[in-house]
Amino acid sequence: MSQVGTSKPGELRELLRRDGIGYGNELNAVHILREYEQQGVARIHIEDRWFPKKCGHLENKAIIPLGDYLAKIRAAVSAKRDPDFLIIARTDERAELGFEEAVWRANASLDVGADMAFVEAPESLEEVQAIPTGARSVPAQHGVAREDAGCRHR
Repeated sequence: MSQVGTSKPGELRELLRRDGIGYGNELNAVHILREYEQQGVARIHIEDRWFPKKCGHLENKAIIPLGDYLAKIRAAVSAKRDPDFLIIARTDERAELGFEEAVWRANASLDVGADMAFVEAPESLEEVQAIPTGARSVPAQHGVAREDAGCRHR
């Protein structure tokens, strides 16, 4: 693994690593989380997309089974040593099965210990506004794309 950056005691840590499928199963999630904590990374995304990855705003993405997704989050949570390290559970379920299913999946990830939920690709201002309360995650994160961003076109 390459050095991604370090922080010294007292420094503000703003490093975020996105790890898509979490580099495999639960053992891989534990390994990468511990490596990142050692290197001073502050946050990690654990996503529910399968390989090969596609833009989160596109349809017809492969989403990993909920049980596998939650197992990786549980494993990462149990491996976490730094209480300030954030595990952000990202779901791309919106484009596949709808907003309510994405919110349900986000809440399931919070129930197993994720620190924050990330609902990718809300399709309206109402959905953006509903994420923090619907997903029971404050703060919450979401991803939107402009129409001309290249991946918004389905």
